Amino acid sequence: MRKKIVIFLLLLMLPITNVKGGYCKYSDIAKYKGLASNISTYYDYKEMDNKIEFSVNLINLNESLYIIDTTTNKRYNYKSNELTISGYNSGQTIKFNVYTNDKNCFDQLLYTIRVNLPDYNPYYKDEICNGFDNYIYCQKWYKHSLNYDEFVKKVNKYKESLKEQPIIEQPIDEKISLFEIILDIWLEYYYIFLIPIILICTLTIYIVNKKSDIYN
Repeated sequence: MRKKIVIFLLLLMLPITNVKGGYCKYSDIAKYKGLASNISTYYDYKEMDNKIEFSVNLINLNESLYIIDTTTNKRYNYKSNELTISGYNSGQTIKFNVYTNDKNCFDQLLYTIRVNLPDYNPYYKDEICNGFDNYIYCQKWYKHSLNYDEFVKKVNKYKESLKEQPIIEQPIDEKISLFEIILDIWLEYYYIFLIPIILICTLTIYIVNKKSDIYN
């Protein structure tokens, strides 16, 4: 028991030092996540000899953030508000993880940016596609695994199918109204109807005048 008391007294005699450890505040994480989500992307491409290479542009970067390209595991520290990374292929899905270089929040994943690159059709400019740009295998951005011979067969088969389809003429809807029918008859035979009308009008006037004479 005496031994324990001695040890306790020795511990009390040791100098007390304040150790202040850093920690990542929730408010800091929220701030960095807001900066990370503000980053936007767009892509460009270079096309040469039926091959294509994409580059991805990241803008609205911030000096408190850095980026890891998960495709290459390469880190990109802040140098300016915009970053261009080249060397991507068509059809790739690229992920950029965003972190902060704040030592208290270091290695905290803040945001993941995904960029989906379109699939490139290397045969879309072939002469066989002239006049058939709307055909799916002749479009620039279309995914397929055809070799050139298979591609040519596909396009030729499509052209042949267009020749085999009969051209159906749509009937012209000629609906004539009753008024138009009456008007046509009147214009064609108006002189036949004009005589009875004149006679009826003359007879009516005569009768009216005769009645007037009687009452007078």
